Amino acid sequence: MPKTSPVLQLYPVHLENEKFNVTVKNLHKGNQYLNVEKNIWVRNFTINNVSPIDINNLIKEEEIKTFINNELTNNMLNISKFETKDLRNKNVFIISDGFGFDDINEILQNINIENKFIILTNNSLRKWNNFDVLPDLFIENNPYKNALNNINSRIFPNCLLSNRIYPEFINMYKYKNIHFYNPTPSLNFNSQSSTDISNYLDDYRNPICAALNYCFLCNAENINLLYCSEGMDKEKPASFLHNDGIHYQYNQNKSADEIINGMIFWYRKNKRHSNIFYHGLDKSFKFGSYIKKEDLIKNCKLWKIIIYHLMVLKTG
Repeated sequence: MPKTSPVLQLYPVHLENEKFNVTVKNLHKGNQYLNVEKNIWVRNFTINNVSPIDINNLIKEEEIKTFINNELTNNMLNISKFETKDLRNKNVFIISDGFGFDDINEILQNINIENKFIILTNNSLRKWNNFDVLPDLFIENNPYKNALNNINSRIFPNCLLSNRIYPEFINMYKYKNIHFYNPTPSLNFNSQSSTDISNYLDDYRNPICAALNYCFLCNAENINLLYCSEGMDKEKPASFLHNDGIHYQYNQNKSADEIINGMIFWYRKNKRHSNIFYHGLDKSFKFGSYIKKEDLIKNCKLWKIIIYHLMVLKTG
C-alpha cells in the first residue's frame, strides 16, 4: 500500500476534438489512476518503468486460495511469457460475445485477410463458426472450471492466458502455442510466480482489458472493439436502463464497461494517433468512437483497397 497520500486532480482532457473533465489520482512510484465510477480506478497502463498495482478490490478473500493453487499447478508446465508483435499497420479486432454478436459473420466477410489481427475473448471462441476468417489470438483468464465452456472443438488459435487460468483448460486446449501473462498485482494479492514487470497486463479480471493492454504494447493504432458490452432488449429483475435509453444492463455489466472505457481513455491519451472504434451496444464507451455496422463494413472494404494498392506498388 502506498505510504504517501494520493493527490486528486480534476482537470480537462482533450481527445481529438472532444473535451472531458476527469478525476485522476496520483500515487507514489509514478502510478496514475482514473476514476471511472464510485470506488473504481483504472490505472494508466501506458506508463513504463513503474511497479504497477491495481488499487481496486476485485478479488474476494475466499478466492485467493484458488488463485494460488492454479498458479502453482500452471507454473509446473514451464510455459513461456508472452511476446509482443508489431501491430502498427494492422486492422485489429478485439471481439467478445456481447450484445450484437449474431452480426459477426456479416462483418467478417468484408475483412481483409492480409491485414487483420483478430483477438477473441470470453465466449466468442466457442461461438466462432466462420472458418474462412480465423482468429489470430485468444485471451482467457477465467480461474474456474467454466473456462472450459469457452473452448471451440474445431479451432485452436494462439492463446494468451492468465497464469491464474483453470489448469485443466491448458490440457483441453489441443493446439499448444500458449503463453502466460501475469495480471497486475492488487492490494490484497500478487502473483506467486513472477515479478517481471514486462509480463504484467492490467486485466481487471476481464480479457478485453488484457487485450487492450496487449495491443498498446504491440503499438496497435487501429482498433475495433466488437460486441464488448453486455446488454438486453427487455428489462429483467435487477437490471436498469442502459445509457442509450433503449436497452438494459446489470450492474456488473455497467462496471465492466466503465473499466474498459477507462482503458480506452489512457490508450488514446498516450497514443494520440490511435483510432479506437466500438460496435455493438451504442453509448457504452464515451472515450471510444461508436461505429455503425454499415460504416464498419465500409472501413473494412477500404482496408482491402488500401492493401491491394500497396501490394501493386510493391510488386511494381
